[in-house]
Amino acid sequence: MLPPTLLVLAASLAPLASPAPRAAAGEGPRTFVGELAEAYERGRVRNAPVVLLMMLDDQADDVRDFREFVLEDKQLAKHAEHLVLVVASPETHTIETVTVERDGERVEVSRCARYRSRTCEEHQRPWTALYVEFQQADGELYLPQAIVKTPDGAVHQRFNTRQAPNRGLLLDAIAGARKLAGPDISWEDLQRVRGLQREAAKFTASKRHGRALKAWAGIRALTEVPAYADEALRGEEAALAGMHQALADAVAACGDVEDVIPGYEQLLQLVPDFEDTPLERDLDKAVRKVEKDKRHKQRIAAYKREREAEALLREAEDAVAAGDDRAAEKLVRRLVRKFDDTEAARTARFKYPDWAK
Repeated sequence: MLPPTLLVLAASLAPLASPAPRAAAGEGPRTFVGELAEAYERGRVRNAPVVLLMMLDDQADDVRDFREFVLEDKQLAKHAEHLVLVVASPETHTIETVTVERDGERVEVSRCARYRSRTCEEHQRPWTALYVEFQQADGELYLPQAIVKTPDGAVHQRFNTRQAPNRGLLLDAIAGARKLAGPDISWEDLQRVRGLQREAAKFTASKRHGRALKAWAGIRALTEVPAYADEALRGEEAALAGMHQALADAVAACGDVEDVIPGYEQLLQLVPDFEDTPLERDLDKAVRKVEKDKRHKQRIAAYKREREAEALLREAEDAVAAGDDRAAEKLVRRLVRKFDDTEAARTARFKYPDWAK
């Protein structure tokens, strides 16, 4: 069971998760394009079964029916969103131009007339490696053939009978492999996870634990794949511990001290990092407690006054840099009028004597 703070944070970030993109209508299931070794690695990192479908341009009825099933079956297309699906054939076909629907619009595309890949090279590319891996002892490769592998590369079921695989049994095998594998992650969401992992590492190294916490929580909102979700949970717990320690150190620095300002600044420096995290309210309470302490009220008021004056001086300097002397003059006059006794006002008088009268 997760700590309540992490449950709340993960729930707040849940909208980050995105559904896997679907193939456009009339284009068949999403298939993997690349080398066979790359397909296996894609399955491993996505925790997705790899389904290998090999066939030739046989005109037998069962082969034609199987090819049509691969390209048109809605249940297979739905499964394909959670698979690495490889469709392979060594042959070259006519390139056709057809109109398909994408994102609600009809567009023209060029594709292989037989397998609907963008080029025949795409379905040819994994062929040699598949032949080497699945040929019989005498060198023959039975076709058509289907192999369902789990993400770890183990063969879950192989259809190798010289006949078109039974469609129902193939779908059952795919469903079984998915159940055995557990949650998968789309390639698109995996790229988001990797980006968040880099962010979390960067923020952890710079001790911005609140930002790291949100990056780790973002990963758990995107995926339940243990390889990523478990790491993210450990990262969240470490980040939360780092936040607690940073807050405790800042509070301690505001204790029985002659000058509270270093500790007070330490608290304020945590504000942007703690924003929208489970410890935001705890930090706010700690800041208000220090501000209300009678021992420090006068010193903190002076500190705040100096910071406000510095902000006005920076605005004036920015206006001068932008060539807006009129706005700069107004800011300088306001600065010396409201914060006459501050270091920022003394600086303004020195830099802009004509405006600071």
